[in-house]
Amino acid sequence: MFLLLIAGILISVSAPDQPPPAGYEAVTCLLGTMLLTVVGSLSGLLQRFMPRRRGLFTREEHLAWNRRTARLTWLGRGILVGTYLSVVHVFHWPAFVSTTLGLSNVVALGHLLILAPFLLSLLGALVLGFPAQRRATGRDWRLSQYLGYVLRQYWAFLLVPWFLYVVVLDLTDALVTPRLSPAWRVPVEWLVLLGMMVLLYTLWPLALRWIWPTRRLPDGPLRDRLERVCRQAGVGYREMLVWRSPVGGLANAAVAGLAAPVRYILLTDTLLERLEPQEVEAVLGHELGHVRRRHIPCYVLFAVGFVSLAVLADFSLEGSLPEPTLSAGAGASLLDLAVTGLIVGAYWGLLFGWLSRRFEREADLVAADVAGSGEVFARALEKIAYLNGRSPEKPGWRHFSISTRAQFLREAETDAGVRDRALAQVSLIRRALVAGTAAVALAAGSAAMLS
Repeated sequence: MFLLLIAGILISVSAPDQPPPAGYEAVTCLLGTMLLTVVGSLSGLLQRFMPRRRGLFTREEHLAWNRRTARLTWLGRGILVGTYLSVVHVFHWPAFVSTTLGLSNVVALGHLLILAPFLLSLLGALVLGFPAQRRATGRDWRLSQYLGYVLRQYWAFLLVPWFLYVVVLDLTDALVTPRLSPAWRVPVEWLVLLGMMVLLYTLWPLALRWIWPTRRLPDGPLRDRLERVCRQAGVGYREMLVWRSPVGGLANAAVAGLAAPVRYILLTDTLLERLEPQEVEAVLGHELGHVRRRHIPCYVLFAVGFVSLAVLADFSLEGSLPEPTLSAGAGASLLDLAVTGLIVGAYWGLLFGWLSRRFEREADLVAADVAGSGEVFARALEKIAYLNGRSPEKPGWRHFSISTRAQFLREAETDAGVRDRALAQVSLIRRALVAGTAAVALAAGSAAMLS
């Protein structure tokens, strides 16, 4: 769902900000947009072909269910993305909003209306697919409960920060940009984006516990054990929460927040119900490992490096790059957009994924230390893969496969050299990240002063 919403946002800003093309007709645009919005909503009917999950007992049955539902899910997402692409680039819906409705200068409203057809299609697909979703998963949810969960778990989590950023960016355009030279417009917007990212990353966890369906982890033996793990790790936090699983259940955990006063520990109800207490401790140890090894500040540095590179490139190419919204600037060509897309994909898709997998490995070692045995955490990972219906051999963008992680933990427990080499590699990565970010930021600052 997150990737689908991100795709919708990126498509909504992908059309160049320019007058409508020749042959544009407002009535045709409106009718075409309405038709394709309905077609996108009908993708929810694909859920009727989803097999039932109830009655699956073996790991192979769970994996087969997951593969079948994944194929249907991706087909539906393809229809949603395809119809919205046509709305934006064939029927020119952004031109209708900015020119026909005259909302290009209204703070945030134009952005919302441009994205609206996609959100309406997605909402319609959720409603139409709900009866089949409920039958397939065996969860006795009402439609209001299901939609409430999806809107809180996914939509609010992503769209509220996006909306705040759009508001700040529009206010910057209205109040700050007119006072700047043209060469400084895009760099300042990139810096605004960076500031918003850091601010949201710092304060967002305070809102997260209310946006996501959570409750306080009750007092008892398990909470006592987990609090002891946090004290021993030297990691402070604001509260420890039970995170309600989505439809079908999800075994997962997370630690959100840069500092203890705004940090929350979240553990899904499925994780707490299905894993042994020692295994839950190990999973918590993994999340605490990200805090102890300062992975979150490293990710902030990685974002700073991206913004610094964007500012440096904008000065070097004289403002022909896309803006921080990823919409095309006045001087941008299709080639500029294509090259920028490849660079952004390489930076965040390949390089960030590579970095994240090494940090996850370091956190795995911390989890093994917390549990007192790599075998305990390896077993917990294998259970999580089973509960989530995920193949242990399937790698992820930010994680090695479960089987690879479990094998590494078992090897590190019997061979200290395996552990030492992994830790040395991550230590080198951290130093390179600090040095590289500092160098790029200095270069961007120098280019700005010389412009």
